[in-house]
Amino acid sequence: PASVPTVDELLSPALDDIEAAGRRSGLPPQLAQQAVALGRDLLGHPGPQVLVHGALHADHVMLRGGGVAAISPLGFAGDAECEAAAAFDLVTGGVPEIQDHAWALLDALAAADVEVDEHRFRDWTVVLSAVRAFRSTENRRRTHLLTVAKAIGAMTFDDAVD
Repeated sequence: PASVPTVDELLSPALDDIEAAGRRSGLPPQLAQQAVALGRDLLGHPGPQVLVHGALHADHVMLRGGGVAAISPLGFAGDAECEAAAAFDLVTGGVPEIQDHAWALLDALAAADVEVDEHRFRDWTVVLSAVRAFRSTENRRRTHLLTVAKAIGAMTFDDAVD
């Protein structure tokens, strides 16, 4: 719908703010630079636009009327892979647990015949986690989001074609 903001409208100002803040961003400098570069590249080369919940994780899903309903959406238009970032909000542990969760999520999507560009999944998760960390005023949450960005950013995929 026209009334739904786009990921570009929501993200571009945040990327500008991170870049302008420089070392005062509260992000590790390399992550800040990576997030800005990846974010601008993703926005410059958008995938098919879909309606994205934006905060989809276990606490925002409930049984309703014999089915499953997603609640508390942020709601914006963007790449389907934007949805992945919120999936790590409730993951506890460090880099290995976050990466295990990512692989399990990618495997579940593949088993459900959902096409996911793994590189966009990784890059959107790094960018959105970094932006959310930049905006967070809570140290514990910021630390978790930075760990998510680091863990997912370190993932590599086999691009070999059979």
